Amino acid sequence: MFKKVLLLSALTLTSSLAIHSVRADGTTGTDPQEDLCLQSATSNVEITNCAAESRMRAEVSIQGSIAILKGSFQKDSAADSAEETKRLDASQAAWEKFRDAECVLEGVEMLGGSGENVTEAQCEADLSRARAAQLQQLSVTLNGGQH
Repeated sequence: MFKKVLLLSALTLTSSLAIHSVRADGTTGTDPQEDLCLQSATSNVEITNCAAESRMRAEVSIQGSIAILKGSFQKDSAADSAEETKRLDASQAAWEKFRDAECVLEGVEMLGGSGENVTEAQCEADLSRARAAQLQQLSVTLNGGQH
């Protein structure tokens, strides 16, 4: 029984690492700080913490891009600026709800297991990094190629 539980725990950890952008070498390839953190992680709690820290870095990037976008909106008329800001805020609020719901859904694969939190945290980090990149690209586009 102990060997079976240990094997299931190892499979849970292995599959939870493979779900998102963690590669066979144990790195994400997208967040060097998370990669460094993952190299020393020895438990699901530590892996979850690495992903949570990565998400926080992505959140800072998201907020920076939102501030830049809102600043660029100020160059437009007051009415346009208000509408653009309203749409950006609505988009961000909807995206946050999507991210949270999507990652809870992805956690179902590990429902009730020790890998559930890992899966959800890695999903949140991945989606947050993707959102940060999306907003940065929108900022570049709206600012004529300059961020």
